[in-house]
Amino acid sequence: MNQLKNKEQSLQDSKADIQAEKASLIQKIEDLKTKYDSAMDELTQGKIDFEREKALKDQKLNFQDQRLKEYQIQMQSTIDRYEERLKSDKEDASKILEEKMTRI
Repeated sequence: MNQLKNKEQSLQDSKADIQAEKASLIQKIEDLKTKYDSAMDELTQGKIDFEREKALKDQKLNFQDQRLKEYQIQMQSTIDRYEERLKSDKEDASKILEEKMTRI
């Protein structure tokens, strides 16, 4: 009978140890879940920040490309006007020179 009580006590002690270990492992799992969730939140926020920065830089790049095209169009227009005026002035000077030569 004493031996049976010892076995029951040993079994109760083993159950208590197992329950304590189980509780400890459950706590570790919960801690790891919390760390995982925190890491995933941080990663998600990092992705959001990255995408926002990328979108802003793309928008800025597109704006600068558009401005560059506008400046190129303005420059070409200015060059065309300058060449036209130069041609006109050259023709006028040529006519004046021809008139003077005819008078002489």
